[in-house]
Order: sequence, then C-alpha cells, then structure tokens
Amino acid sequence: MLKYILFIIVITNSFAKINIHSFQSPFIQKITNDQNKTILYKGEVYFQSPNLTLWRYEKPIKKTILFDGSRLILIEPELEQATITKFKKEQNLLSLLQKAKKIDNDLYAVDLNKKRFLIHTRKGKIVKVEYNDELANHVVIEFLKPKQNIKISQQIFEVSIPKEYDLIYQ
Repeated sequence: MLKYILFIIVITNSFAKINIHSFQSPFIQKITNDQNKTILYKGEVYFQSPNLTLWRYEKPIKKTILFDGSRLILIEPELEQATITKFKKEQNLLSLLQKAKKIDNDLYAVDLNKKRFLIHTRKGKIVKVEYNDELANHVVIEFLKPKQNIKISQQIFEVSIPKEYDLIYQ
C-alpha cells in the first residue's frame, strides 16, 4: 500500500514537465473491488515543488498523509497513531513520471512495479489518476477543482502529531 501512496504523491509531482510547481484540489478516491463493491474517500490534496505533498482525507475516515521527500508521515486520528516512514535517500520520483508516455491527447501512462497507471489531464491540468492495486481493486482518484501554479502557504504542510498518539517507525 505504501508504494501506491508514494506513487500517487509523486503523480502530483509528475506534471513538472508541463510546468506545474504547485497543485491543490479537492478529490474523490473511488476503490472498486472484483465484486463491484465500491468505497469512496473524499479529501483535499496540496503539492508544492520540489517534493511537499499533503493528502487530507475527510470521509469516510479522517487521515493525513504528508510526504516531504525523505519521509512519509501518516496520521490516523481514529486509531490515535502516526506512522513515520523514512527513506535512506531522498526520494526523487519526479524522474520516474518524467517517463510517462503520452498515449492520447490528454492521457498519459506510466508503469511501476508491474502496474500501469493512467493519468488524465484536461487543458494541461491533472484531473484523474487510475490504476489497479495489488489486491486487484480498481482505484480512481478524481481531482474536482484542480488549481495549479498558485501560492500555497508553507503552513499547510505543517502537521502535528498529538503526544498521546502511538508512534510507529518504519
């Protein structure tokens, strides 16, 4: 799961090749299993070049995911825990998505760990990402009102972990 979270974080970073240095949008993430049962997540995502990404999930559960290039912090209030994953070297996965191939006017594809990710754009803005995860679920993330190259306060990326939360280091 972590590698797919990282990939989606990187997706927002990937459009540097079409001149995106910041991105913000409410999103809906739809996960459909092989029995056609669907769960919807809603939230908001923020990206600031070169490597800050914040996902705030609001429904059906609250969850915050911050990626700063060298670590990922996952805060789960319902579990009263935070998971901190550090990377041995700074992750610069921008180069991976620089390899995304344009397969249609507004459609790009990139392969990662034997999975194909489709990246949909409209007028140069990312509007949807879809892929099948390791459990054969079909995942679609729609960006509802994407804004790019806007000023985003650095305070958005400041997250705090309540001291009573359990900390898990990976």
